[in-house]
Amino acid sequence: MDDNYIIPRDEFIDLTKITEPNQHSPFTWEGCVVKMADKIAYLGRDIEDAIALNILTFSQVKKLVKIVRPFSKRRIRELNNTVIMHNFIIDLCENSNTDHGIRFSEKTVELMKLLKDFNYENIYYHKRLNNYRKYAELIINSIFAMLKSFYKNEKTLYEVNRYSRLYPTLSSVFSEWLLKYAYPNDRLKNFQNKPLYDLRKKKNYYLAVLDFISGMTDMFAIKIFDEITTF
Repeated sequence: MDDNYIIPRDEFIDLTKITEPNQHSPFTWEGCVVKMADKIAYLGRDIEDAIALNILTFSQVKKLVKIVRPFSKRRIRELNNTVIMHNFIIDLCENSNTDHGIRFSEKTVELMKLLKDFNYENIYYHKRLNNYRKYAELIINSIFAMLKSFYKNEKTLYEVNRYSRLYPTLSSVFSEWLLKYAYPNDRLKNFQNKPLYDLRKKKNYYLAVLDFISGMTDMFAIKIFDEITTF
């Protein structure tokens, strides 16, 4: 999100018709704050991680300090997530109001652009991350392939549970998830939510698998990957 401010929308929308990220503003002020918080958090967090993992060289850190220093109200003794985020948070509080939205000053927007450009140039495409990027892709594709293989039309839930001895965590969690969100199944009536996926349709099941994987944390995805690749 490259905008320097955000105001909640005042109309209801059909969430199923959203086709791309940031297509609509959040519906609440809380949602706006969360979105801005995410915006400032990833910049500082990624820089701190890159320093800790020695992805950034000493000269690159010095360059980063030179970028940040003109925008800081106090002397920078150490560059970390707290230092980077501090001015963002203060600036956001000083410039936001109900008339003009959750807003950054133009000066802070300039700093954020500089940091974003720095991160792309020096961190996100760093050669040391290439293997990890391949590793992450292997994890996601392996989990998808495993879950995809479970499809047996209306007997899919039975098939998922059939693998509980080999893959206890994956089988248990995915089975419970399908029981809550997919039909037909006998336990759906125990939940108050609307069913989302029709297990009688293969493409609908694949969508369920994609949504399930997208909800995983990094650590849980790695745990599942280890489970399906360990003998």
